[in-house]
Amino acid sequence: MVSTDVEARELARLKKLMKNPSYWRDRDPAIVKAVTKGFEDLYDSPKQSESEASKLKDLPEARQGQMANILGLNGLTNKRDTYIAHLTPGEIVLPLSAQTEEVMALISQTLGEDLPIYTVGSGKEQINPESGLPAFADYNNYIRNRAENLFNESIDDIENGLVDAQKAPTRWHYEDREKLNRPLPNSPAQAKTWGFKKYSQGESIYHQDKKGKPEDKYGHPDGREVVFNGDTGKKITDPSIKGTYNYVYYPPYTEDVGAVERTARFFGHLGTDVIPYELWGTPRRK
Repeated sequence: MVSTDVEARELARLKKLMKNPSYWRDRDPAIVKAVTKGFEDLYDSPKQSESEASKLKDLPEARQGQMANILGLNGLTNKRDTYIAHLTPGEIVLPLSAQTEEVMALISQTLGEDLPIYTVGSGKEQINPESGLPAFADYNNYIRNRAENLFNESIDDIENGLVDAQKAPTRWHYEDREKLNRPLPNSPAQAKTWGFKKYSQGESIYHQDKKGKPEDKYGHPDGREVVFNGDTGKKITDPSIKGTYNYVYYPPYTEDVGAVERTARFFGHLGTDVIPYELWGTPRRK
Protein backbone atom coordinates (compact mmCIF):
# COMPACT_ATOMS: atom_id res chain seq x y z
CA MET A 1 0.00 0.00 0.00
CA VAL A 2 1.09 3.58 -0.59
CA SER A 3 1.62 6.10 2.20
CA THR A 4 -1.44 7.68 3.81
CA ASP A 5 -0.82 11.22 2.47
CA VAL A 6 -0.10 10.07 -1.07
CA GLU A 7 -3.06 7.70 -0.95
CA ALA A 8 -5.40 10.47 0.21
CA ARG A 9 -4.29 12.84 -2.56
CA GLU A 10 -4.56 10.16 -5.25
CA LEU A 11 -7.99 9.03 -4.01
CA ALA A 12 -9.18 12.65 -4.10
CA ARG A 13 -7.91 12.98 -7.67
CA LEU A 14 -9.71 9.80 -8.75
CA LYS A 15 -12.94 10.86 -7.06
CA LYS A 16 -12.77 14.17 -8.92
CA LEU A 17 -12.30 12.31 -12.20
CA MET A 18 -15.27 10.06 -11.47
CA LYS A 19 -17.52 13.07 -10.82
CA ASN A 20 -16.92 14.14 -14.41
CA PRO A 21 -19.98 13.20 -16.53
CA SER A 22 -17.56 12.00 -19.20
CA TYR A 23 -16.72 9.15 -16.79
CA TRP A 24 -20.00 8.07 -15.18
CA ARG A 25 -22.36 8.99 -18.01
CA ASP A 26 -20.45 8.98 -21.30
CA ARG A 27 -17.86 6.35 -20.32
CA ASP A 28 -15.06 8.18 -22.16
CA PRO A 29 -12.42 5.45 -22.79
CA ALA A 30 -9.48 7.67 -21.85
CA ILE A 31 -10.99 8.74 -18.53
CA VAL A 32 -12.19 5.22 -17.71
CA LYS A 33 -8.68 3.92 -18.39
CA ALA A 34 -7.11 6.63 -16.20
CA VAL A 35 -9.48 5.87 -13.30
CA THR A 36 -8.99 2.12 -13.63
CA LYS A 37 -5.21 2.39 -13.69
CA GLY A 38 -5.30 4.84 -10.80
CA PHE A 39 -7.09 2.36 -8.57
CA GLU A 40 -4.90 -0.49 -9.71
CA ASP A 41 -1.82 1.52 -8.76
CA LEU A 42 -3.37 2.72 -5.53
CA TYR A 43 -4.44 -0.70 -4.27
CA ASP A 44 -1.82 -3.35 -4.94
CA SER A 45 -3.57 -6.19 -3.11
CA PRO A 46 -6.51 -8.21 -4.53
CA LYS A 47 -7.96 -8.62 -1.03
CA GLN A 48 -9.00 -5.37 0.61
CA SER A 49 -9.97 -4.54 4.15
CA GLU A 50 -13.24 -3.10 5.40
CA SER A 51 -11.68 0.37 5.21
CA GLU A 52 -11.32 0.01 1.45
CA ALA A 53 -14.93 -1.15 1.22
CA SER A 54 -16.07 1.93 3.14
CA LYS A 55 -14.14 4.14 0.73
CA LEU A 56 -16.08 2.58 -2.13
CA LYS A 57 -19.36 3.51 -0.46
CA ASP A 58 -18.22 7.14 -0.47
CA LEU A 59 -18.15 7.16 -4.29
CA PRO A 60 -21.83 7.40 -5.33
CA GLU A 61 -20.90 9.02 -8.63
CA ALA A 62 -18.70 6.08 -9.65
CA ARG A 63 -19.80 2.89 -11.31
CA GLN A 64 -19.38 1.01 -8.07
CA GLY A 65 -19.56 -2.44 -9.64
CA GLN A 66 -16.43 -1.77 -11.66
CA MET A 67 -14.69 -0.15 -8.72
CA ALA A 68 -15.54 -3.17 -6.58
CA ASN A 69 -13.91 -5.41 -9.16
CA ILE A 70 -10.78 -3.26 -9.18
CA LEU A 71 -10.61 -3.30 -5.39
CA GLY A 72 -11.22 -7.05 -5.26
CA LEU A 73 -14.45 -6.64 -3.29
CA ASN A 74 -16.72 -8.57 -5.65
CA GLY A 75 -14.68 -11.73 -5.31
CA LEU A 76 -13.92 -14.18 -8.07
CA THR A 77 -17.52 -15.32 -8.57
CA ASN A 78 -19.06 -11.86 -9.09
CA LYS A 79 -16.64 -10.15 -11.41
CA ARG A 80 -19.38 -9.71 -14.02
CA ASP A 81 -21.22 -7.29 -11.69
CA THR A 82 -20.04 -4.18 -13.54
CA TYR A 83 -23.30 -2.19 -13.57
CA ILE A 84 -25.11 -0.13 -10.98
CA ALA A 85 -28.61 1.16 -11.65
CA HIS A 86 -31.77 2.61 -10.15
CA LEU A 87 -34.19 -0.13 -9.10
CA THR A 88 -37.63 -0.10 -7.48
CA PRO A 89 -38.58 -2.36 -4.55
CA GLY A 90 -40.53 -5.33 -5.85
CA GLU A 91 -38.78 -5.52 -9.22
CA ILE A 92 -37.29 -8.92 -10.03
CA VAL A 93 -33.83 -9.29 -11.54
CA LEU A 94 -33.72 -12.41 -13.71
CA PRO A 95 -30.24 -14.02 -13.58
CA LEU A 96 -28.63 -15.30 -16.77
CA SER A 97 -28.98 -18.91 -15.62
CA ALA A 98 -32.77 -18.52 -15.47
CA GLN A 99 -33.06 -16.99 -18.93
CA THR A 100 -34.07 -20.20 -20.68
CA GLU A 101 -35.59 -20.23 -24.14
CA GLU A 102 -39.07 -20.82 -22.72
CA VAL A 103 -38.80 -18.06 -20.11
CA MET A 104 -37.41 -15.53 -22.58
CA ALA A 105 -40.13 -16.36 -25.10
CA LEU A 106 -42.78 -15.59 -22.47
CA ILE A 107 -41.05 -12.36 -21.41
CA SER A 108 -40.60 -11.26 -25.02
CA GLN A 109 -44.28 -11.92 -25.66
CA THR A 110 -45.23 -9.84 -22.62
CA LEU A 111 -42.88 -6.89 -23.13
CA GLY A 112 -42.66 -6.94 -26.90
CA GLU A 113 -40.46 -4.21 -28.35
CA ASP A 114 -39.91 -2.77 -24.85
CA LEU A 115 -37.73 -5.71 -23.78
CA PRO A 116 -34.42 -3.83 -24.44
CA ILE A 117 -35.61 -1.03 -22.13
CA TYR A 118 -35.46 -3.53 -19.25
CA THR A 119 -32.26 -5.31 -20.32
CA VAL A 120 -29.01 -4.37 -18.57
CA GLY A 121 -26.34 -3.27 -21.03
CA SER A 122 -28.68 -3.12 -24.05
CA GLY A 123 -28.01 0.57 -24.60
CA LYS A 124 -31.78 1.13 -24.66
CA GLU A 125 -32.22 1.46 -20.89
CA GLN A 126 -33.97 4.44 -19.40
CA ILE A 127 -31.53 7.03 -18.06
CA ASN A 128 -32.08 8.67 -14.70
CA PRO A 129 -31.88 12.43 -15.44
CA GLU A 130 -30.14 13.25 -12.16
CA SER A 131 -27.39 10.62 -12.02
CA GLY A 132 -27.10 9.62 -15.67
CA LEU A 133 -27.24 5.95 -14.61
CA PRO A 134 -29.52 3.28 -16.08
CA ALA A 135 -33.05 3.04 -14.67
CA PHE A 136 -35.46 0.12 -15.05
CA ALA A 137 -38.74 1.38 -13.62
CA ASP A 138 -42.04 0.75 -15.38
CA TYR A 139 -41.46 2.79 -18.53
CA ASN A 140 -44.84 4.49 -18.83
CA ASN A 141 -44.98 5.28 -15.11
CA TYR A 142 -41.38 6.50 -15.22
CA ILE A 143 -42.17 9.09 -17.89
CA ARG A 144 -45.45 10.12 -16.26
CA ASN A 145 -43.84 10.45 -12.82
CA ARG A 146 -41.08 12.69 -14.17
CA ALA A 147 -43.66 15.15 -15.47
CA GLU A 148 -45.85 14.88 -12.35
CA ASN A 149 -42.91 15.46 -9.99
CA LEU A 150 -41.80 18.49 -11.96
CA PHE A 151 -45.36 19.88 -11.97
CA ASN A 152 -45.63 19.46 -8.19
CA GLU A 153 -42.22 21.09 -7.76
CA SER A 154 -43.39 24.04 -9.86
CA ILE A 155 -46.54 24.45 -7.77
CA ASP A 156 -44.48 24.42 -4.56
CA ASP A 157 -42.13 27.06 -5.92
CA ILE A 158 -45.05 29.28 -6.92
CA GLU A 159 -46.70 28.91 -3.50
CA ASN A 160 -43.42 29.68 -1.74
CA GLY A 161 -42.83 32.78 -3.84
CA LEU A 162 -39.75 31.37 -5.53
CA VAL A 163 -41.06 32.04 -9.04
CA ASP A 164 -42.05 35.34 -10.61
CA ALA A 165 -45.86 35.32 -10.76
CA GLN A 166 -45.78 36.67 -14.32
CA LYS A 167 -43.50 33.83 -15.45
CA ALA A 168 -45.33 31.07 -13.59
CA PRO A 169 -48.01 30.36 -16.26
CA THR A 170 -45.35 29.62 -18.91
CA ARG A 171 -42.77 27.96 -16.70
CA TRP A 172 -43.83 24.55 -18.03
CA HIS A 173 -42.84 25.70 -21.52
CA TYR A 174 -39.46 27.22 -20.68
CA GLU A 175 -37.78 26.15 -17.45
CA ASP A 176 -39.52 22.79 -17.06
CA ARG A 177 -38.69 21.70 -20.59
CA GLU A 178 -35.06 22.54 -19.91
CA LYS A 179 -35.03 20.38 -16.76
CA LEU A 180 -36.73 17.43 -18.45
CA ASN A 181 -34.47 17.49 -21.51
CA ARG A 182 -31.50 15.75 -19.89
CA PRO A 183 -29.23 13.91 -19.96
CA LEU A 184 -28.40 14.23 -23.64
CA PRO A 185 -25.94 12.29 -25.80
CA ASN A 186 -22.84 14.09 -27.04
CA SER A 187 -22.67 12.59 -30.53
CA PRO A 188 -24.94 11.04 -33.17
CA ALA A 189 -23.40 7.62 -32.47
CA GLN A 190 -24.16 7.91 -28.77
CA ALA A 191 -27.69 9.12 -29.57
CA LYS A 192 -28.36 5.91 -31.49
CA THR A 193 -26.91 3.83 -28.65
CA TRP A 194 -29.20 5.58 -26.16
CA GLY A 195 -32.28 4.80 -28.24
CA PHE A 196 -32.77 8.19 -29.91
CA LYS A 197 -34.44 8.19 -33.34
CA LYS A 198 -33.20 10.34 -36.24
CA TYR A 199 -35.62 12.69 -38.01
CA SER A 200 -35.57 13.72 -41.65
CA GLN A 201 -34.60 17.24 -42.66
CA GLY A 202 -38.25 18.02 -43.37
CA GLU A 203 -39.05 17.13 -39.75
CA SER A 204 -36.23 19.34 -38.41
CA ILE A 205 -37.10 22.76 -39.85
CA TYR A 206 -37.17 24.48 -36.44
CA HIS A 207 -33.58 23.43 -35.70
CA GLN A 208 -31.52 24.74 -38.62
CA ASP A 209 -28.81 27.41 -38.51
CA LYS A 210 -28.97 27.66 -42.34
CA LYS A 211 -25.19 27.45 -42.61
CA GLY A 212 -23.40 24.61 -44.40
CA LYS A 213 -24.93 21.15 -44.10
CA PRO A 214 -28.37 20.74 -42.51
CA GLU A 215 -28.48 19.94 -38.79
CA ASP A 216 -29.49 16.47 -37.58
CA LYS A 217 -32.30 16.11 -35.03
CA TYR A 218 -32.78 13.07 -32.81
CA GLY A 219 -35.69 12.36 -30.48
CA HIS A 220 -36.20 9.82 -27.71
CA PRO A 221 -39.56 8.18 -26.89
CA ASP A 222 -39.35 9.68 -23.39
CA GLY A 223 -39.50 13.20 -24.89
CA ARG A 224 -35.84 14.22 -24.90
CA GLU A 225 -34.52 15.85 -28.04
CA VAL A 226 -31.03 16.73 -29.27
CA VAL A 227 -29.68 18.44 -32.38
CA PHE A 228 -26.20 18.05 -33.88
CA ASN A 229 -24.38 20.47 -36.17
CA GLY A 230 -24.42 19.13 -39.72
CA ASP A 231 -20.83 20.19 -40.38
CA THR A 232 -19.06 19.39 -37.11
CA GLY A 233 -21.30 16.71 -35.57
CA LYS A 234 -21.21 18.60 -32.27
CA LYS A 235 -24.26 19.06 -30.06
CA ILE A 236 -26.09 22.33 -30.73
CA THR A 237 -26.30 24.62 -27.67
CA ASP A 238 -27.76 27.72 -29.33
CA PRO A 239 -31.04 28.11 -27.38
CA SER A 240 -32.93 29.29 -30.47
CA ILE A 241 -32.39 26.06 -32.43
CA LYS A 242 -31.23 23.40 -29.94
CA GLY A 243 -33.35 20.38 -29.10
CA THR A 244 -36.18 20.90 -26.60
CA TYR A 245 -38.20 18.46 -24.52
CA ASN A 246 -41.44 17.23 -26.11
CA TYR A 247 -44.35 16.55 -23.78
CA VAL A 248 -45.83 14.32 -26.47
CA TYR A 249 -43.33 12.30 -28.50
CA TYR A 250 -44.05 12.30 -32.21
CA PRO A 251 -42.10 9.49 -33.91
CA PRO A 252 -40.18 10.02 -37.17
CA TYR A 253 -41.98 9.00 -40.34
CA THR A 254 -39.50 6.16 -40.72
CA GLU A 255 -40.79 4.61 -37.49
CA ASP A 256 -43.56 2.10 -38.01
CA VAL A 257 -46.51 3.02 -35.77
CA GLY A 258 -50.21 2.54 -36.31
CA ALA A 259 -52.29 5.23 -37.99
CA VAL A 260 -54.44 5.77 -34.91
CA GLU A 261 -51.45 6.21 -32.60
CA ARG A 262 -49.65 8.50 -35.05
CA THR A 263 -52.74 10.68 -35.44
CA ALA A 264 -53.23 10.92 -31.67
CA ARG A 265 -49.58 11.78 -31.14
CA PHE A 266 -49.67 14.35 -33.94
CA PHE A 267 -52.44 16.36 -32.31
CA GLY A 268 -50.94 15.92 -28.84
CA HIS A 269 -47.52 17.09 -30.07
CA LEU A 270 -49.12 19.97 -31.96
CA GLY A 271 -50.98 21.22 -28.89
CA THR A 272 -48.29 20.79 -26.23
CA ASP A 273 -45.08 21.37 -28.20
CA VAL A 274 -45.48 22.99 -31.63
CA ILE A 275 -48.12 25.66 -30.95
CA PRO A 276 -46.43 26.82 -27.68
CA TYR A 277 -43.19 27.20 -29.64
CA GLU A 278 -44.96 29.23 -32.32
CA LEU A 279 -46.54 31.44 -29.66
CA TRP A 280 -43.62 31.94 -27.28
CA GLY A 281 -40.50 30.56 -28.96
CA THR A 282 -37.35 29.73 -27.02
CA PRO A 283 -35.56 30.83 -24.92
CA ARG A 284 -37.62 33.03 -22.61
CA ARG A 285 -37.23 36.70 -23.41
CA LYS A 286 -36.10 38.64 -20.35
